[in-house]
Amino acid sequence: MRLAKSSLAALIFGFAPHALVQELGAAREFVAELRGADRRKGPDDLWRDANLAFSQQLLRQIRRATAVTPADDVGALDGDPICDRQDAGAVALTDLKISGGTQGLANATVRLRFPGGFRCLRLYLIAVDRHWRTGDIHTRDTPSLVAYLTQSQRKRH
Repeated sequence: MRLAKSSLAALIFGFAPHALVQELGAAREFVAELRGADRRKGPDDLWRDANLAFSQQLLRQIRRATAVTPADDVGALDGDPICDRQDAGAVALTDLKISGGTQGLANATVRLRFPGGFRCLRLYLIAVDRHWRTGDIHTRDTPSLVAYLTQSQRKRH
């Protein structure tokens, strides 16, 4: 009996190739819509709908960093982590590449255009209850947002 390559892959890796395409498509859609997920109901420091954008671990760290920052001080997170800048206005997604997608993990390489230039970042995506969430953000200046927030909280204590 001969198996088609896609059937063989499904047996060996435990997934159907079309399921992988659907997962990557959902990851692409998630990242493309991220710019609105953190501010849907209006801006606030704790991002009311941030649970739609971030994993619980990353969101817990963001909220903890905000909570320990004195009112008159600039905290560890002094900008929008989704676009890696303070002013998130006039942002355009110019390029998006998704890789991975197996076992609920994927990477997104994002290129954003601002009035002053371009910025590239990488998002580490985690599937949570069949929905993608951002587990970590990697930029040129911050190789890991999770590590940065963890270090900044250690310095405060």
